[in-house]
Amino acid sequence: MILRRRSKTEKSGRHTNSGFTIDNYNQYFISHCNKNNDINNYTSCILSEKKLRTNLKKEERMSEMAKKHTWFMENFINIQIQIAEGLRHFHVRSKNYGNFNADNIRVDISGNVQIVDFGLTCLTMDDYRDIVYNPSSNNVAPEINVIAGMKEKMDIYKLEDDIFDKKMFLQTIDNIFYNYSLRDFIKSVDIQTDVDGFQVLKTYALCSDIWSMGVMLFILYMNAISDPETMDSSFYENHHLSQMKVFEGMLHVDPRKRFTIDMVLNELYSMRMSN
Repeated sequence: MILRRRSKTEKSGRHTNSGFTIDNYNQYFISHCNKNNDINNYTSCILSEKKLRTNLKKEERMSEMAKKHTWFMENFINIQIQIAEGLRHFHVRSKNYGNFNADNIRVDISGNVQIVDFGLTCLTMDDYRDIVYNPSSNNVAPEINVIAGMKEKMDIYKLEDDIFDKKMFLQTIDNIFYNYSLRDFIKSVDIQTDVDGFQVLKTYALCSDIWSMGVMLFILYMNAISDPETMDSSFYENHHLSQMKVFEGMLHVDPRKRFTIDMVLNELYSMRMSN
C-alpha cells in the first residue's frame, strides 16, 4: 500500500509520490511533518524489509480494476486491509481522510493499493461554514447531513425523514441490515452556534470516513457479486457472510454505533486468517 500526499503541483496535473509499497505483515511508518503537524504536508513513508520500491506497476483506478470481477474477488480481502490500514494511519493521529471514492484508490495487478488526494484531511471552521445540506449524496455520511441540516435550522423532527427520503442508498441497506434509526442521534446533537457545529463535525469526522469507505466498498462488492461467475467463487462461498457483517458495521446510520477502523481491521484480519 502507498500513501501519496497531495502536492501543490497536483493541481496542474502532475503528481508527487512520497510513499513506498509495504508488506502487510511487516510495516512501520516514518512521517515528517511541518511545524503545524498538518497531515496535508506529511511525507508518509512506509517501509518493508522485504521490498522497497517507489511505484506501483501499471496501477489503475480501483473503479476500473473492480470491473474485473473474478480478479477483484480474489484480491478483495487484501485490498480492503490495505485501504483500512492506510485510513488507520490518519485516524491514530486524529485526522480524517475525507475523500473516499473509487477513483482515489489506485490498484495494480498484484493487488497493491495506493491512496491519493489528501486535500480534505484537515477540518477547519471554514469547512463547517461551507457544508451544504445535500442528503442525496450516498458518499456523505448521514451525520454530516444532520449537521448541515441543523446548521440551516431545519426542523429536527422532519430531518430524519428527509434524509431517508433523499438518500437512496439508505433505503437499499435498510432492506438488508434492518438496524437503522437516526432519530436518537439527531436528538443528541445540539448546535446553537458555528462553534458548536464545528465541534460536532470534528467529533464525528472519523466516523464519517468509515461510512464513506463502507459505501465505496459495498457498491463495488455488490456489483461484483452480480456476476454469476463471482457467485460461484471461493470468496463468496467462504466469506460472504463475514463480509456482510463488516459492511453492516461500517454502514450503521448512527455514527456512535458504527465500527471504528480497528474494529474493521480485526474483522478483515480474521477473514484473511481463515483463507
